[in-house]
Amino acid sequence: MEKYVKIDVRSSVAEAVKKRGEKMKNYDYGYGFKPISSWGYVGYSLLWSVPVIGWIFWLCSAIGGKNRNVRNYARSYICKVIVILAISVIAAGTAFLLNWLGVFKFDTVIEFFERLLVIDIPL
Repeated sequence: MEKYVKIDVRSSVAEAVKKRGEKMKNYDYGYGFKPISSWGYVGYSLLWSVPVIGWIFWLCSAIGGKNRNVRNYARSYICKVIVILAISVIAAGTAFLLNWLGVFKFDTVIEFFERLLVIDIPL
């Protein structure tokens, strides 16, 4: 006669998850590999958007950052800024080209915004 062993799957899974949680709680990521928290990303973005001081921190983080995740985020931020600048230059060049060709006149746009900004208050 065969003997069957009854295993309580729920308790063994719960124990494994508990052990895994304890391991991850005290996990040593090693030097320079600690993950960035969500608020860390927000903080770095705000810091790097400060005009002069932030840009210095930004370059220092991208070139010589001790944490690999911060260094990679700084480099991706640089790529984002380069793409935005390229799109802005292309859009401005297209607008000036269209103005030079006479297809699109800036004078009409300026007049439109002047009319929006002027408020006529009857006296």
